[in-house]
Amino acid sequence: MASKVEKRKVSKAKKKDDVEVMHPTTKPTSEEIAVAKWIKANVPCKKTKFLSHSVEYFTASKAVDKLLTSPWSSPGKNKEEPLFTTRESVVQYLDL
Repeated sequence: MASKVEKRKVSKAKKKDDVEVMHPTTKPTSEEIAVAKWIKANVPCKKTKFLSHSVEYFTASKAVDKLLTSPWSSPGKNKEEPLFTTRESVVQYLDL
């Protein structure tokens, strides 16, 4: 049977992992910020109440559809390869 001290150590380790997920140490790139702003402006949002809080949300499938018609899905000025070519590439980029 695990002692109380061992249980506390495990509990603290779990809390540390949760903090790292909620507050990542690396900052998003300028491209990631631009994609996020574009999604916020162009993907239709719904509003609802959740635990007595007003929240806005969007459906991931609609975001993927919109990103496939976004500026990042067409070749760049210098014939650069587009960032999003398939639905799978969008899902991988967004980490859904």
